[in-house]
Amino acid sequence: MTSVTGYLLAILTGIFFGLQGTYAKKISSGTPAMFLAWITFLFTVPFLFVINIGQPFPEVHWKPFLIVAFTSLCINFVAWTLFFLALQKAPLYLTMPFTAFTPAFLLPIALILFGEWPTATGFLGIGFIIAGAYGLHIESRNFWQPLISLYR
Repeated sequence: MTSVTGYLLAILTGIFFGLQGTYAKKISSGTPAMFLAWITFLFTVPFLFVINIGQPFPEVHWKPFLIVAFTSLCINFVAWTLFFLALQKAPLYLTMPFTAFTPAFLLPIALILFGEWPTATGFLGIGFIIAGAYGLHIESRNFWQPLISLYR
């Protein structure tokens, strides 16, 4: 993959993620958050089947696969439910930037699972992302306001 393709995919990801948040905000106003979280998962199932038609089925070690899949399902279900609850209770421009904290949460996971650690430039980029998201929530010069907003 060329770097141009990578940049294009990164830009498209940002655009579609913003559109996803906007659409989620629109539909979340009258629909229970748990239902929306389940529908998010169920909506992808037909696409997975279509994509895999004609593909050979890989060898699967079922016990670890099922443990990891179940764990991921539980964590993501809670995360998506909280995401939809946040969209119901707060303005979109304050809710969506909190997703920018994802790189900070992934740092210890990547280190533990893969032994990966970002370079100094990578840390700088993560810092800018988090600082921008944090800055959107600072009200009346209260440094702790973003964390209070996250708690609420």
